[in-house]
This record gives sequence, structure tokens and C-alpha cells, in this order.
Amino acid sequence: MTTEKELWKAAGKRLAAARLRAGYPSQKAFAAAVDLSEPTIAKYEQGAREIPLSLLYWLSDRHGADISWIVSGQVMVAQAKTTSTVSDLPPRTEMLIELMNPLGRLINRIYKEMGVKITDDQRIALLARWYGNLTARIGPSDDWEAMISKLEWVENGIREELTHKAENLSSSKRSAS
Repeated sequence: MTTEKELWKAAGKRLAAARLRAGYPSQKAFAAAVDLSEPTIAKYEQGAREIPLSLLYWLSDRHGADISWIVSGQVMVAQAKTTSTVSDLPPRTEMLIELMNPLGRLINRIYKEMGVKITDDQRIALLARWYGNLTARIGPSDDWEAMISKLEWVENGIREELTHKAENLSSSKRSAS
């Protein structure tokens, strides 16, 4: 029989996977979003503390995480969702499509944090470009966590681009004066 400690440890790993899927590449970013401390999140993900229902509900409500899967490892299909069509796409393709959501949220967050306005067309072009860069960098991996771990590389790249653009804009304004 599986011990309670083993069950929470497994649930903690699934919580970490759900966090990554929701677009939070680090425990620190996730902790800030849910207004908890980073060590608290770490303890949940290690299985050292029970995951509170309020956190599970937040993940479900905000990011569509399956609470049943996080807790038990089993996917529960809600009655209302049984009418949706099953995809014939290969699992890797499904994962790559799902990767667009956290990537889009990351782009929105960075632009907001850096105070840069972006049009919908610019956002879509940026998402497409970075998605192409990211999938090329991932290679043939079918590991979701490996895919999500590359978001930090994307974040650094976008921040560098914006900083470089701001510096160029600033220097061109100075030379025009």
C-alpha cells in the first residue's frame, strides 16, 4: 500500500508540472502569482506539505489545471467536456500546441513588466517567431518539463531585445537633438 507521504510527493511533482504548464517557469514566479512564499511552493512540490484546496482551485480556475490529475494522477473528464472531439494529432504535436499558451502569457507578462505597449499583430508575430525559435531549440524532445524549462531562455531573449531596442531608441533621440 502506498503511504500518504508517497502520495503527496507524487502530487507535488504533478503540481510542479501543472505550474510549468500554466506558464510559471520558476517557483518564485508562481509564488508571486499566488501570493505565497517560494519556500512554501517548494514544500508543496516536494511533497513535504499538503497542497491546499484553494491553490488547486486557483490553478483550475485560472489555468484549466485538472485538480483530480494533480491529486491522484488520474484524469477525470467532466460531464460537460465529454462532447468535445478527441484530437487525432500525435502527442508531441499536442504538447507543442499547448506550449503556445505559456509562451503567450510570458510575452504578455514581460511587455507589461517592461512598460512596452504592443499591438495584437506584433504580439502574434512575436509569438510565432519565438515559438519557432523555441521548438527548434527543443529538438525532438517529448518531455513537457524540458520544453517548459526553455521558457527561461525565451524570457532572457525577449528582455534583451526590448532592452536593446530601448537603448537604440534612446541613442537615436540623442543624436537627433
